[in-house]
Amino acid sequence: MIPLLLACSSSNSEPSWKAINGVDVSRFLRIPYMSAPIAATPGQTMTLTFEVVDRERDDIEILIPKAPPGLTVDKGKLGATWDVPQDYWDSFELEVIAMDEHGAFEVVYVPFEIDGGTWQDDTGGLGAGTWLYGLADVSTGFDGELALIEQTEDVDCTWYWPETSLVATVEDCDVCDRAWEVTATGGTTADGDCADVAMATETFPPTRVGFAATYSFRGYELTNVVLTEVEDYGWAPVGEGTLVDDTLEFIAPLESPEE
Repeated sequence: MIPLLLACSSSNSEPSWKAINGVDVSRFLRIPYMSAPIAATPGQTMTLTFEVVDRERDDIEILIPKAPPGLTVDKGKLGATWDVPQDYWDSFELEVIAMDEHGAFEVVYVPFEIDGGTWQDDTGGLGAGTWLYGLADVSTGFDGELALIEQTEDVDCTWYWPETSLVATVEDCDVCDRAWEVTATGGTTADGDCADVAMATETFPPTRVGFAATYSFRGYELTNVVLTEVEDYGWAPVGEGTLVDDTLEFIAPLESPEE
């Protein structure tokens, strides 16, 4: 599983997504997600408008790390322009980052429906996939809980592991302030139907998780980043997290294992 990137700040609040092209950004367990996809047509020139608020009224920059062909961000503005290619038929999900001038940021994953296309990997809806939420006391171990949320066109599942435990303290993450190998047990359905969710198992597999109060990523100094170890890559930024008074809380999108 390869979680992706999010972050926040304890001393400076992160920006908060509100809407994109008039489509509300909703929240579930504090996870921002689009309440509906954005429609596009091959050959269309479309304008994207981003509504973001910042408690400190900091300047906001929009970053789209994996922009599709023809998409350009309007520098200094909360917007972008996309000349949709004539042969661009696959519907997809776009990672959009709102970052303030202090490096605090929030990510939302925006589903696009391209006329004539189909959802890639049969995903869509809430965050177009699977999310992991964690809360643990790390003062002497890793005592807390994990929750798995999978929302697609066909699946609505919240799976819950009420008992986390520390497998080992990790010492080989040079970019982490602290790191742990953790597992969890007692998995059960908390909401929805999890019968067909591959990751909804009684035991959460041992996973290495790290935390860094600051982290340099593609020239940006990020704050409060959660990391994990990715095969053939090393430690990678994975999610939004806070570590306050030995309480770790984090959220990260996941890729389900191939069946």
